[in-house]
Amino acid sequence: MAIKYLKRNFRPASQSAEINKLQIPANKVEIEYQELIAYANLLTNDPVPWGLKQIISNIAIGAFRALTDVEAKEHCIQNLQSQLEEIKSKKTLNRSRIPTQGKPWIDREDIEKFFEFQTTEAQEAAKQKYHNATKLIVARKERLAECTRKRKDAERLEVGGKLPKQYKTGVKLLRKEGCLMEQILEAEQRVRKLKKHIEELTGNMNTIGEEQTEEESESSEYCNRARVGITPVSMVLRPL
Repeated sequence: MAIKYLKRNFRPASQSAEINKLQIPANKVEIEYQELIAYANLLTNDPVPWGLKQIISNIAIGAFRALTDVEAKEHCIQNLQSQLEEIKSKKTLNRSRIPTQGKPWIDREDIEKFFEFQTTEAQEAAKQKYHNATKLIVARKERLAECTRKRKDAERLEVGGKLPKQYKTGVKLLRKEGCLMEQILEAEQRVRKLKKHIEELTGNMNTIGEEQTEEESESSEYCNRARVGITPVSMVLRPL
């Protein structure tokens, strides 16, 4: 319809003058308008003008897409600027809530609740670390017992010369036992520190439970017995 309107209302006498007055299009509407002017003047069947029409159409489509991207980016920038202004206004509003005269907007009860919540959260985190550390000690105790059993079997097979090649030797297993005992001792030290930290937060250890304390003492006694019964690695590897 737009092309028919331009063809019907375009006067040949002022055609050249009007085209010469056209400026570089600044928006999508002007691009479409100038593209339609070019279409309205293609009144012949000569293939050359229609080839130029295709070039003009390609240029117009490219410019149209570029301006569309620019408009989208400008819209995004405007949204970000409005969000930034909103954040700034909220910060100013929050600062203005602190009064300099009259009754404060926060009282002692609110402050006590806040610090009570902070303390409770710290206690829960410390208790969780304590539980994880005690579970780690139990797991390492089981590994130590298994390693001790394998070492004794390996030593018995080595005496008879029947130890398979894929099995670890008694010396290697003895080293592994030593490493496991060191890891258990380090874990016990961590448990003691965590226990002290919880006591500082709560004032007592009633919420921890007696079973975990018994597990800690049993693991210490177990390591002490193992340490007495196992020959040190340095003595085993000492040169003759």
